[in-house]
Amino acid sequence: RLTGVFTGERFRQTIHLSVRGRHSQRKFGGTAQTSFGPLAIGEIAYLDEPQWTYGPQSKDTVRQWAAGLQYQLALKGVGEASIGLQQTDYTKTITRPTGLVTTTQDDPFFVNAALALTPTRKLAFYGSITEGLEEVAAAPENAVNVNEAPPAIHTKQYDFGLRYALTPQLRAVLGYF
Repeated sequence: RLTGVFTGERFRQTIHLSVRGRHSQRKFGGTAQTSFGPLAIGEIAYLDEPQWTYGPQSKDTVRQWAAGLQYQLALKGVGEASIGLQQTDYTKTITRPTGLVTTTQDDPFFVNAALALTPTRKLAFYGSITEGLEEVAAAPENAVNVNEAPPAIHTKQYDFGLRYALTPQLRAVLGYF
């Protein structure tokens, strides 16, 4: 992340340039089932411990890169504003024990913006919007779409509200998320 800060008598401008990446792997599946036969509800059953034989596991691999640019402006006695743009390169691959490989890819642009106005020293109004990706786990072995790599979900989050300083040490916040 690179950050540049430019200040004047009544303002502060900040520019962020960031690059992020992640690589994750997890194994799943390989469930084991056993039958204890018919049992009556409410009766105590004394059973031998079962011998578990687990099946082979699948592998879930995610690779993600993101590059973003954000601009922030703070004006003394007025408030702050920011806007950002990010592009993400997302790939999810599911490898089944049978050798079947499925992949999903996405390369969206996401926006984030925020605004906070301070009409008085005690009162502030704020609001923001953020877009992003939410990871989706692979479907379980008994699902209809078991052999698919599910795409990440595009998300959008909004919040707004106000903050009031009751005392210098105590503030009340009323917000909606």
